[in-house]
Amino acid sequence: MGDSNNAMLDVVREMLGSLEPERLAQIEKAMRDVDSWSAVRFNPHAKQELFHSSKAHIRLFTGGNRSGKTTSGALEGISFALGYRPWLSKADIDYYTPMKTPTIGRIICEDFTATASGVIVQKIHDWLPDGVLKKKPKRNQQGVEVYFEFVNGSVFDIMTNEQEDSVFESKALDWAWCDEPPRRPVYIGTSRGLVDTGGFMWLTMTPLKEPWIYDEIQLKHGVDPDFFAVVVDIMDNVGYGLQIEDVERYGKLLNEDEKEARLHGKYKHLSGLIYKDFDPERHIVKKPFTIPKHWPRIILIDPHPRTPHMVTWMARSPREQMFVYDELFEHCTVSELCAMIREKTGSDRIVGRYVDPSAYVESPLDNSCWADEFLACGVPVDPAPKQLSYGITQVEAALKGTMNEPDLFFTRNCVRHIYEIQRYRWDDWKGRSGTERTEKQRPVDKDDHAMENLYRGVLVMPEYFDVSAANDAIEYPVADV
Repeated sequence: MGDSNNAMLDVVREMLGSLEPERLAQIEKAMRDVDSWSAVRFNPHAKQELFHSSKAHIRLFTGGNRSGKTTSGALEGISFALGYRPWLSKADIDYYTPMKTPTIGRIICEDFTATASGVIVQKIHDWLPDGVLKKKPKRNQQGVEVYFEFVNGSVFDIMTNEQEDSVFESKALDWAWCDEPPRRPVYIGTSRGLVDTGGFMWLTMTPLKEPWIYDEIQLKHGVDPDFFAVVVDIMDNVGYGLQIEDVERYGKLLNEDEKEARLHGKYKHLSGLIYKDFDPERHIVKKPFTIPKHWPRIILIDPHPRTPHMVTWMARSPREQMFVYDELFEHCTVSELCAMIREKTGSDRIVGRYVDPSAYVESPLDNSCWADEFLACGVPVDPAPKQLSYGITQVEAALKGTMNEPDLFFTRNCVRHIYEIQRYRWDDWKGRSGTERTEKQRPVDKDDHAMENLYRGVLVMPEYFDVSAANDAIEYPVADV
């Protein structure tokens, strides 16, 4: 090995010795520039790598304090201005940014005096190399650097959440970075400027406010390819600039709700989330997927007189994993619902159809019930179990799975299920404070129709058997309740 290294050094010396002095001086200067440029030495942690490599047009980096979110936001802005990510090699597929230079960008932060001056501008100068700016940045009336112009023609400005909504309209942009949660009018106005260019936006934030971001961006991750979201724990940055002792010392100052947001990057308005183990990266099937014909399937129905009916299709794989593969969320008559169920099901062989037990409550006028109507419309049903607490524990166990692999998956078309499972939370006694504000033993009774079907489906799902091997038609008995 030693002889091989010496031979390589000899080859390098010979190559350098054959160069003209001017070329050697250029190489020496380039090496000094690289050595002095901190961005070249950026060492992202795993979730920062996911953020920088995403091709989505809207990217969301939610993280606890000191999780590396502002660093990633700033470096991505610098990269879009330069046209490449300086910490990667040219051979890397993510080296070049998707917008050709020169680019027009915008950074949006909380305020000029504290955030822009004390955090954003400082962070930019920390990572910018010498010689890439055409001239000194322009300052606003408060003396804050707000306009940066690069030698390659790229420019970006700095704005804040405190400015009027109207100033965010009309200007065409190639990219935008929001550091900390923007107000929705700021987000929409800035997004309008990205339309003509097909531009990109990323948000880096600790989720302490602006809960609309959860519904309109976070929940679209894994469902809409235009959106990407990653949740970063402060512990993800330990070893990349943080020490575990300092994190633990900070954690002692926080109450439980504050820890969820400030340490773990969880949304403050979603404290008490039930299915905390749900992860779009693990539980949503990314590629188009057709359930094989020989897998056993069931249907769950949660009917309502005034709100939309919820219908869920689930299947069991030979590996005993469960797949939520189709859904209906429609406000219509029972006969119309049954027609849609039959159309969606087609020739698939269903081994069980289950309905909320309320469908068996008889009318005092004629002793009829919804279950009778389902049967008359060609969808025979049995009563689903009503064991909420036990069902929740079984869904939790299925999300965790066995051998580090989940036992429960969702296909991307099941938008309502994916929406609800990321909002489903325990209720509490509102209007109280301190020790009097205790948890209730039931979930919040809102946006939970798919979750009702889900726990029941997990409880009644049969073990795998080859449906296609059955010679006789599957006759599923209808209970007389």
